[in-house]
Amino acid sequence: MLTRTSGLSVLLLHFSSFLLLANARYFSVPGHIAHGVNDFNDNLLANYSSSSNIFSSFPPLAEIGVITPGGTNASLITENTPLSSIVATIDAFDFRTFLGFPPGAGPFNIPISQAPTFNLFSSSLLERVTPSSFESSSDPNVVGQVYLSAGVNDNVTVADWNRATGRMTGTCRNGTAHVYIEMQNALPNGLFSMWDVGVSMALAPNETLSLSPFGGIPNVLTTDRNGRGSISRRLNYCPLDECQGSSRCSLYLSMNYHFDHVVYGGAPTLDFGGLSAGQVAANQLVFILNGDVLIPVHNKFSFFLW
Repeated sequence: MLTRTSGLSVLLLHFSSFLLLANARYFSVPGHIAHGVNDFNDNLLANYSSSSNIFSSFPPLAEIGVITPGGTNASLITENTPLSSIVATIDAFDFRTFLGFPPGAGPFNIPISQAPTFNLFSSSLLERVTPSSFESSSDPNVVGQVYLSAGVNDNVTVADWNRATGRMTGTCRNGTAHVYIEMQNALPNGLFSMWDVGVSMALAPNETLSLSPFGGIPNVLTTDRNGRGSISRRLNYCPLDECQGSSRCSLYLSMNYHFDHVVYGGAPTLDFGGLSAGQVAANQLVFILNGDVLIPVHNKFSFFLW
């Protein structure tokens, strides 16, 4: 039998739940195809001038290119690049110049599926081997052999790269957030790390860039044979908080594709160790959080692929 006291408790519980829901901030952010840092087809993806003085001064910073026959470096991807062109590793000159990184060790102008990686006998960061395809692999019991798993695209074209889509949904409440990230039609059996790219002391004279593993480490998402993947993260901040007047804010979430099939803990690449962006990894998908979108979403997220 429901007493007056218990009835009041139930009423208060429902009222408290209503207040929590009323104070929640729900969001849904689409994923944008990227060819590097704020780069699509050598054009800016977003204008960050209302959120960051430093970041808004950057040009598009390419992290992938396409094969240049007989060349020592890959060519930039532009709107005129044939979609059938093979995506290649690139010496990301603008990227490393702006951020003060030394040249990477290479090799450059090779298909990203041929990016060297480590094996059992690697004794230094730069002692790596080129993985073979699944079909051409020899006896898998050979010690030290490295080959790509079945389904990995070993001849990625610009069309393949541009096919990905994604969605970031979540709830912010009382200075925290729960975020759910979904990817579709990304590179199959792929390894991605997630990075919160932002600034501290936004728009102030002492503004600095900020880069942190999204939700802490491990910050890894893998896709299945169809290029689908999802992950949920809890944050101790709201990624959509405005930059003006804040001590730290997020500009975008980067889904960093590792074509060397290695993640590096609290760093997206090891630029100072010779393993540079463009050589081992690149942004494939980004979620713009505090910027004005300049290029519309390339592919719309589908609710029917899951």
